[in-house]
Amino acid sequence: MLYVITAIPYFDRQNKRYIKIMKINNIPQRGPLSQHITHINPPRLSPFEDPNMRTSSCVYVIRSLSNPANYMEVDETPDLFAYLLENGYTINTEVTRIFQKSNIKLKDDILCYIQDDMCTPSTA
Repeated sequence: MLYVITAIPYFDRQNKRYIKIMKINNIPQRGPLSQHITHINPPRLSPFEDPNMRTSSCVYVIRSLSNPANYMEVDETPDLFAYLLENGYTINTEVTRIFQKSNIKLKDDILCYIQDDMCTPSTA
C-alpha cells in the first residue's frame, strides 16, 4: 500500500502557537506506524476562517515518537524517517519526486510517500 505524509498547519491551543504537524492520508493496515496515528478534527486556524469552506474536517495525524501526547511536528522528520526504515517501510522517493516536481499542487506540503513493504507480495 502507498501512503502520503504531508505537513499541515495546526494551532496548538495549549501553547498558543502555530505549528506544522504530520498528516497521513490513511492508517496503514500493517506495521507499527498505525499505533502512532490518531484521528482529529483540527481547530480553525483563524476566527476569520469560514468553517463551511473546509474541504475536510477530520484527518489522520501522526503522534510524536518522543512524546505521544503531542502530534509529530515537521522538525521530527529525521526521527520519523529512521522509524519508518527500521520498521519495514520504504520511503518512495520516485513517487515523492514526481509529485513535488509536477504542476499538480496539493493543498498540503508533501513530505513523502511511503510503502508498507510488509504488504508487498513476494516475487520469489
